[in-house]
Amino acid sequence: MANLELAKPQLRFLPEFHLTAFTSDEERRAAASLPVEKRQDMITFLIVPHRRFNKGLEFIDRFHRPIDGGKHASGSIGGVIGDSRTGKSFLVQYYATKHPPVFGERGWRVPVAYVEAREDWDRIEFARQIFTATGASTIPRMTLSSMNSTVTRRLGDMETELLIIDDAHFLFEVSRTKASSHAALLQHIANQRQCNILLAGLRSVQVAVEANKQLYNRGLFPNFPMTEFDHSKPAGRGRLKTFLADVDARLPFASSSNLHKDEYMHDFITIGGGSAGKIMNVIVPSGHMAINRGSPLITREYLRIAAEDRRPSGRTFVPFSDREPS
Repeated sequence: MANLELAKPQLRFLPEFHLTAFTSDEERRAAASLPVEKRQDMITFLIVPHRRFNKGLEFIDRFHRPIDGGKHASGSIGGVIGDSRTGKSFLVQYYATKHPPVFGERGWRVPVAYVEAREDWDRIEFARQIFTATGASTIPRMTLSSMNSTVTRRLGDMETELLIIDDAHFLFEVSRTKASSHAALLQHIANQRQCNILLAGLRSVQVAVEANKQLYNRGLFPNFPMTEFDHSKPAGRGRLKTFLADVDARLPFASSSNLHKDEYMHDFITIGGGSAGKIMNVIVPSGHMAINRGSPLITREYLRIAAEDRRPSGRTFVPFSDREPS
């Protein structure tokens, strides 16, 4: 048993996400006194479990395990689809961390395997990455003729129930030959009915799957759309404001940064529209700056510096400056 336990699968790094809000001044002060590296990670990997995020988790859970206490689903290809920086990766990564490797009677099993696709993959590299995602210490030599059976055998041996492929658009936004090859491997895995496959990526993933009947017919591609906050409507702006307040409630600082105050809203929308990810691209480095300078909160100055560092070419207005926007 001890030797088997030492052989725990070495999986791709997935962060320890921070979701818990601080509900009192005492909790805030305790968070602010944590080691610097811990606070840095709490900001970098901060997740607000807002309504859309929770619905996404419910969709993945339903796709993965449709009946409580029953068997996992298998043989279907589904997706989490949306524009860049809408939170797809954090959603699927967080789901993967909730289903870590498990030690059972037959050794280690990997119920949820997470793979991050790249555009430079060929079909064999795709297969090799699945071995890595299931914790393989060594990867066997594979030929095109043996690859499909070797990969599916690996998934079966590790009792993988759900294979998550993030940035899946890279599987299809390549040459026709590569895209066809990637699709053939996905189809073969689905055909074995050992696990389900979840593709997370841009809207082009859904277009590609629906255009390929061999993929689309493996479940008719159930999918969950990750969307931005619609800041053009009062309700959307209200949800964005709530999101900012919820981010603030999770920051490891002694005092509130009041990120949701009205005078910041125009600037956050200028930076990221309704994209939570783009907005966090400014809040995260602002938080790191506040830690580095010993500040009890994120100030307007830190937000302005982070925004100025990321100012697009041609834009003269710097968000969070003292002057009123024109």
